[in-house]
Amino acid sequence: MIVNLNRDERNPEIFRPFAATIEQLQSIAPFEIAERQDAISGNDLRASLFSVGDVNAGSPVPAVLLECSDREVEVRSIAKEIKRLIREDNYRLPDIALVVRERAAYADTIVRVFADESIPCNLERRIEAHEVPAIRACGKLFQLLQNPREEVTNPKVSELAHLIKTDYFRLSSESLDELTIAFDEKYSALLDDGDMPGASHDKLRAALGIGRFDPDALENVLAYVGSELRVNAWIDRASQSSFPPVRNTRSRRKVTLAWLKSKYGNQLR
Repeated sequence: MIVNLNRDERNPEIFRPFAATIEQLQSIAPFEIAERQDAISGNDLRASLFSVGDVNAGSPVPAVLLECSDREVEVRSIAKEIKRLIREDNYRLPDIALVVRERAAYADTIVRVFADESIPCNLERRIEAHEVPAIRACGKLFQLLQNPREEVTNPKVSELAHLIKTDYFRLSSESLDELTIAFDEKYSALLDDGDMPGASHDKLRAALGIGRFDPDALENVLAYVGSELRVNAWIDRASQSSFPPVRNTRSRRKVTLAWLKSKYGNQLR
């Protein structure tokens, strides 16, 4: 078996990783190492490729060799150096380029780390259409509309929950206002108490999420009543749910507050 490895004595640092490869091969079986001197032109790339000495001689910025434990540490160290060049040496972002051997292997790490460090970058990445959140949300809607008509007009609650969780489909401000008015007309007595300060009353309404569109809370409510039900059956079951029977408004309010405190704790104080 013959193994060919490149090497150039004029630039030993760039070929230093091959030494580990040779040591590993020798640990497997003894073999002969033969070096061949090729004809090398005066400006051969191998002599100057990533050469620290050559770069430092012709550039005001010294080359720095970083030995990092993993790719995350490597990219974050580079991000810190970019920020230092901008702050201290008055570099501009368009003057800086990051060169890696395999862009696909580094792309996700670069995007995440640079976002954490607030450094804009352009990788000209191509992603599949179904990975775009807005397109994925539309896909869920079209999948629902492909069902038979009776299922479209009366879909499963879980299908609506998926659409709501995308955050691309929500109630309008006008609809939320209408729901808030309807709540006040039917259930505001559960919150009213002459002994309760107005600020605490407002805190209670905020804890309940009255007048606020909250996809996570709505998903929990849908699941509590029955996420596998269809909409009409879900409404029927939800309309049958009620608090335990109490004799007056004050007692009904105490039952409500007891349930709220068990759920929200100190938020209602």
